[in-house]
Amino acid sequence: MNILIFFGGISPEHEISVISSQTVVKNIDLQKHTPILVGISPTGQWRLFSLEDFFKIHRVEDLDDTPPISLQFSKHPLLHIEGETLPIHCAFPILHGKAGEDGCIQGLLESFHIPYVGCDVESSSLCMNKILTKIVLAQANIPITPYQTLTRHQFQEANFSPQEYIDTFDLPVFIKEPHGGSSIGVSKVSRPDQFYSILKDLFQHENTALIEKTIIGREIECAVLTSIQNDSIHWMASLPGEIIPKREFYDYTAKYLEDTTQLDVPAHLPKELVHEIQSLSIKAAKTVGCFGLARIDFFLTKDNHIVVNEINTIPGFTSISMYPSLWRASGMDTPQLIENLIQSAFYRKESTL
Repeated sequence: MNILIFFGGISPEHEISVISSQTVVKNIDLQKHTPILVGISPTGQWRLFSLEDFFKIHRVEDLDDTPPISLQFSKHPLLHIEGETLPIHCAFPILHGKAGEDGCIQGLLESFHIPYVGCDVESSSLCMNKILTKIVLAQANIPITPYQTLTRHQFQEANFSPQEYIDTFDLPVFIKEPHGGSSIGVSKVSRPDQFYSILKDLFQHENTALIEKTIIGREIECAVLTSIQNDSIHWMASLPGEIIPKREFYDYTAKYLEDTTQLDVPAHLPKELVHEIQSLSIKAAKTVGCFGLARIDFFLTKDNHIVVNEINTIPGFTSISMYPSLWRASGMDTPQLIENLIQSAFYRKESTL
């Protein structure tokens, strides 16, 4: 089977996507599958990589002499590269953030009738919008972080004051870009004067800001996976893990660029709480329409109240990322996890024909 692997992309998480994809390819069953490695540069240029060159790169660079790559609309999808035609049996997009995790690449693949790993267009787009995710989860009575929204127009009004948010939530609060990837565009606000500069920067490329109450508690993550058993979908949740950041909060730097964050996998939790987190993870994933894989991020307060923070539909796949680490701790190694995801993609395609 030819598996089209997309990596890199135009988001700030480009380099993490490359590392994640290298982990996936290292663990794919080469007796069953042939990976076709297509990197997307930060400007959107597609490049084909050999297996040897693929493991040498840190990012996908633009090249003037890059051979053209094209997909062909067909009931049996084809990839054309320099006169060579390759059948595509499945795609595995490992593109974090914008244009990879937001439904864009998923829509392209559906247009070309290519089965693909992970959430569909609707659930990808929904989970990429932090505000819409909160609205949908709240409708299902799933506990979420208290929040308010602020539009660019409201911010530009002469009478704008951050006091409303301070009175509602107290300081500190978090200001987030609604469409940023996990840990992208997140700022902690501890003083009233910080509101203006943070919001001014955010509204350069967003129309709405998400303002969240700070939850004091432990940061817990749980991985979910759809498995095909007896020709039916079976939902699975991993053992939860805990993040203990050394920085002020678990931002992009703490997650990917520093080696100071402590990851407790599995987390030290009573069995009853583990089961509750697993159950809530599956409920949250189903509520927003996830399929294949997702990572559910929680806060756990001192009185053991569980609050959903975010849902990540293409979690990191680096060797130390929480998603594969949680499944290893739960008894599923990474090669088995990758094969499970590919088989789920085939099942979804076949079941919708």
